[in-house]
Amino acid sequence: MNKRTKKTISINDALARARKYCALNERTREMVSRKLQEYGVLEGDIQTLLEKLTAEGFLNERRFAKAFAGGKFRMKKWGRNRIKTEMMKKGLPKDLVSLGLAELNELDYTKTLDTLLAKKKEALKRKGLGKMQMLASLLRYALQKGFEQNVAMDRIRKLGFDEPE
Repeated sequence: MNKRTKKTISINDALARARKYCALNERTREMVSRKLQEYGVLEGDIQTLLEKLTAEGFLNERRFAKAFAGGKFRMKKWGRNRIKTEMMKKGLPKDLVSLGLAELNELDYTKTLDTLLAKKKEALKRKGLGKMQMLASLLRYALQKGFEQNVAMDRIRKLGFDEPE
C-alpha cells in the first residue's frame, strides 16, 4: 500500500516504476527492494519483481559495484576503506565489494592521495601549524577520506614528514 494514497499499486505499475528507477542509476537489490516497499508492493511480489529486473538487465549488482567504487574514487576522492563501508551499507555481498575495489588502479590511487595530501599540506602551512600537528592533521584527513593508515603514512613520509618518535 502506498503511504500517501493508501492504495495498492499493481504489479505491472510497480515493474514499470522499478525499471525507470533502475534505468536512472545502477542500484542494488536492497535499494530496489526498499523502493518497492515504499510503493506498497507485497514481500512475495518484491522477490518476483527483483528476479524479473535482474533477468531483463535492469538490476546488476556486479555492474553497480564497479560503477560505485570507480565513481566514488574519481569524483569524491574516497579511499578503499570508505568505499568498502558505503558498499556494505548498500547491502552488497563481500565478494562484490572486493570486485568493485579491484577496479581501483593502484597508481591512480597513490597519485590521488598524493594530490590530496599536498593540497592539505599547503592549507595547513597557511595556518602556521607545527610539523607534528601537521603530520597528525594530514593523517587524520587521509583516514577520514577512507585511505588505509599504512598507505597514508607512506605517502605522508614522501611529503617530507617522519613518523613521531
